[in-house]
Amino acid sequence: MRKLLVLIILMCLCLSCKEKYSEYLLIDIYHNNTDESIYVTLYPKAESNGLYSFGNGERTETEFYLDSKHGKTLYYSKDVNIEPSELAAQIFDSIYVSLSNKDDVIIKFTPNDVTGYVENIFSKNSTWEYSYMKAERDDGTRVKEHRFTFLILKDKIITK
Repeated sequence: MRKLLVLIILMCLCLSCKEKYSEYLLIDIYHNNTDESIYVTLYPKAESNGLYSFGNGERTETEFYLDSKHGKTLYYSKDVNIEPSELAAQIFDSIYVSLSNKDDVIIKFTPNDVTGYVENIFSKNSTWEYSYMKAERDDGTRVKEHRFTFLILKDKIITK
């Protein structure tokens, strides 16, 4: 009986030591292979004073520049089973991209249409790069990140 009790205690200890991770899905936009910066304007479905909810209660800006070979996380979700294009459509009404001059919009992404680019970030058929990572944050929190990145590539920009 005593051996059984010791065995049960050891099993409980082993099970309680199992690594616990918080799991997230992230959607990013990444600017690649043009020589100039791009200006991105997000039109979220819920916005306040130029900020929108980032998915964790934090608020972030709706307009920003991206230098070549730089990216930005647009949103993250605890629902890791959602498609990135579907998540983007739930959060944003549209996304505009300009080269150099923020007033010269050359790409317009909306859930129903795209102008100036060969793919639509809101389409299930769009190309996303996927990466997976386990990490430990500074505060000791362990996370599993499923990161989907939509690339803005020069050869996919449609010019007039």
